[in-house]
Amino acid sequence: AKGYAVDRAVTNLIALGISSAMIDLGGNLFCLGLPEGRDAWRVGIRDPLDRDRLFATVGLVNQAVATSGSYERFVEIDGRRYGHIMNPATGRPAEGLLSATVVARTAMEADGLSTTLFVLGPDAAAALLRDHYRNVEAVLVLPGAGNAEARVLATPGLRGNLVLRAEYRGRYSLEFLDF
Repeated sequence: AKGYAVDRAVTNLIALGISSAMIDLGGNLFCLGLPEGRDAWRVGIRDPLDRDRLFATVGLVNQAVATSGSYERFVEIDGRRYGHIMNPATGRPAEGLLSATVVARTAMEADGLSTTLFVLGPDAAAALLRDHYRNVEAVLVLPGAGNAEARVLATPGLRGNLVLRAEYRGRYSLEFLDF
């Protein structure tokens, strides 16, 4: 519903002659036009391991972005964290990704697809993007192995646009999907 509401707000702003604005409805964003004196809106992507920090930024123009993850709403039971996004195939909380961020032409598409990718997990999410959603970009954050806190997988169209913040460059590995 948030994505739909954002898209309606964008339509109304355009009808009123507004050519530059950022609409934010609970983390579902649409960046309309350009901010004054800049070539894109720079939007931060929240660190799923520390929700008070941003680990990366991406530039947007006339695009929406939404992130799904289990770092905002969860419960801890016996030291294990269970997120609020359920996998309908198992009836249990989705596992495999820490977060999924989608950049799309509409907020509704970004909102729905970010949750879908999160539920699917890394391999199926990458396959869905490759086979059916070449027109969207995505950032998938996976739990890390070894010394890395997390792995970041991004679609090829974000190369040169997705920027890891300096303090994360040694801790998070950034890889671009090959398709």
